[in-house]
Amino acid sequence: MRHVSTMKQLAEELGPDRVMHIRYEDFVAEPGKQIFRQLEGFLGLDPASEPIDFLQREMDTRTPFRAPVTPDALLGTTSFEQRLTPRDIGYVEHVCRDLMDVFGYLPTLPEKKAARLAAKAKAP
Repeated sequence: MRHVSTMKQLAEELGPDRVMHIRYEDFVAEPGKQIFRQLEGFLGLDPASEPIDFLQREMDTRTPFRAPVTPDALLGTTSFEQRLTPRDIGYVEHVCRDLMDVFGYLPTLPEKKAARLAAKAKAP
């Protein structure tokens, strides 16, 4: 959240034509190859095949980074609702609600319910 907040502030200062938002879920899925091409254009780089080849290999077989939170066998096959408790979801949506909109994420919980769950998540 700290990094995203900082990036949001920087994007507001620089203007929308100087910042490109990329959603991780889109980048690591089939649209990632097209997104990478857009990123090359945004940065003024000549197209290169190696990054696209890498993305395809990662879509076929993910390379784990340290100990991934989600086991390799479940990557791309589960949703956050299956991996997080309702209390965890409430906490994330309460704390990140303002930032979710920046990247096109829609909260799944009403604001007051998320706040109640977040308060429970902080309680011992």
